[in-house]
Amino acid sequence: MTSARAGYVNPMGTGILFLIVGSIAIVAPEIFLIPLGELLALDARTTVQLSGLVFCFCAVSRAVLWILRRRIAGTACSRSGMVALGTAGPGMAAVADRGDLETMPIRARHEAAHAVVALAFGMTVHRVDILMRGNSGGQVHWSAPDSILRAPVDQMWARIVIGLAGMVVEHGDGIHDSGPDDDIRNAMLCAMKIICIGRRPQSYPTGELTVEGILTAASKEAERVLDRNAGIVERIQARLLEPDSLGLRGADLVEFDVGRV
Repeated sequence: MTSARAGYVNPMGTGILFLIVGSIAIVAPEIFLIPLGELLALDARTTVQLSGLVFCFCAVSRAVLWILRRRIAGTACSRSGMVALGTAGPGMAAVADRGDLETMPIRARHEAAHAVVALAFGMTVHRVDILMRGNSGGQVHWSAPDSILRAPVDQMWARIVIGLAGMVVEHGDGIHDSGPDDDIRNAMLCAMKIICIGRRPQSYPTGELTVEGILTAASKEAERVLDRNAGIVERIQARLLEPDSLGLRGADLVEFDVGRV
């Protein structure tokens, strides 16, 4: 998954701009004399040339700062075990960080649970990884193939069960924290959509049509799927924990025979 940072200014680009303006001011100060002639009390030519020197100094300073930042970032990447991961086509790469070694087994098991439940619902899993992205310690990218035709409420139900799978497996391991915000938010949103539609998913024929009732039932279904495929969860977790692993792609998951719900 690629992302764009809004408001980011490349220091090298502004440095080049400073260098161009400064060079023009030094070599051909007459360009600036007409608009500045009435505003400057000092000799206009001298003032413009001094300004050009300042611009050039700023340009060199920003270039040096840009180089130092790149060297520092490269050192930090090599120390923390980061590797380059192509995410935006040929010739493009992004820095990938697998995060804290102590949390890697937990995160790998969490993402493996998401992947197993997604496969159980017949979804196409495109990628599973435990790479750090801001506050995210891993991601599973999946989509519903065209061959799977479900009613909207059943689609929402599948999303809820898949989204809660990570927390369910952690609860089974005795881990009880606040949980990932995105998983919780998406599950609650899907539950509210089911209520708004006013129809029951096929897998939830009885029970209260409330957010609490839907999430509780979905958690139990995720638990059943994970219990039936416990060995596969462990195998995917082990693959994610392999040294220098950047995760698993769709082709890597073909070997895992997950039982369908």
